[in-house]
Amino acid sequence: ITACVAIAVRDMLRGADGRLSLARARLHPASAWGMHFAHLGIAIFVTGVTLVNSYETERELRMEIGQRIEIGGYDIRFVGLESVAGPNYDATRGRFEIRRASAADGPPFRILSPEKRVYRASSMPMTEAAIDRSLVRDVYLSMGEPLDDRAWVVRAHVKPFVNWIWLGCVLMAIGGFVAAADRRYRRRVAEREARTLAEGQAA
Repeated sequence: ITACVAIAVRDMLRGADGRLSLARARLHPASAWGMHFAHLGIAIFVTGVTLVNSYETERELRMEIGQRIEIGGYDIRFVGLESVAGPNYDATRGRFEIRRASAADGPPFRILSPEKRVYRASSMPMTEAAIDRSLVRDVYLSMGEPLDDRAWVVRAHVKPFVNWIWLGCVLMAIGGFVAAADRRYRRRVAEREARTLAEGQAA
């Protein structure tokens, strides 16, 4: 990814004589900027997919209040339950403290509160996951079925760089929009449409 970024920046700054200059970057047409954004987006997307597939960790286990687990470099502690009422549902909400495994004895940097909801109209149970998002990883927690008054089935996932997938898609889309906004591209499209119309009238 570093090499792709370096190459894209170099191409943006390079002039016809091969020299690099910040002023030359403004001379690039929109289509060139669009191409660079799209290529960078592809590189970030592929990197995200590769890292998620290679390093994603997942556990599903029985957890009691007071129990802790370690997953993907994080310490997760089940510290409590509470009953809550929503506008059209009743729920059991869990409380989980998230710490880095290297600082497991310190204060939590995040509190996650997944819920098990039952909607009043249908009595249908639904799981509402809790997610701690960052640019380099997402931590997901969800609650399955209660096993007794203090224990639940808990699912924990750590997905590294999953947001790079979305970032790559956004950059590719931006690249496409920027390239399509190039006046030369619009002029070529207009000329092609006029030529097609003229050929149709001649036929």
